[in-house]
Amino acid sequence: MPARSRALALVLILLAACSCSERPVGDDGPEPDIEGLCRTFCERAFECGVVSDRGPRTVDACVDGCMGAREWDDPACVGPYEELYVCMNQFECPEFTNLTICDDETTPDHQCCPEVRARDRACYR
Repeated sequence: MPARSRALALVLILLAACSCSERPVGDDGPEPDIEGLCRTFCERAFECGVVSDRGPRTVDACVDGCMGAREWDDPACVGPYEELYVCMNQFECPEFTNLTICDDETTPDHQCCPEVRARDRACYR
């Protein structure tokens, strides 16, 4: 191989090596199952009778509203929002409530208050 060809090959190898990302492949976790999280939450809310009179009238309407929440479109909110739904969805009736009351002196904190606070810090700054 002539010297000129070796030099060109070396330059191409160096350029290729320098253009690689330092970030490992798959560093970004999988996208959350938003529909699944919302469906579980909404089905449980209707099953447990904790749906507001002013809220959605059907599970499907609830799921649509949940999936349409702006937080799912904000990359900073997706993780904390997902963690909050995972926390709330772990409860069955009668422990399940769609109200997460935190820092109220008249009511004990909800078990998901750490997730509520993380969501608030990330989404409502």
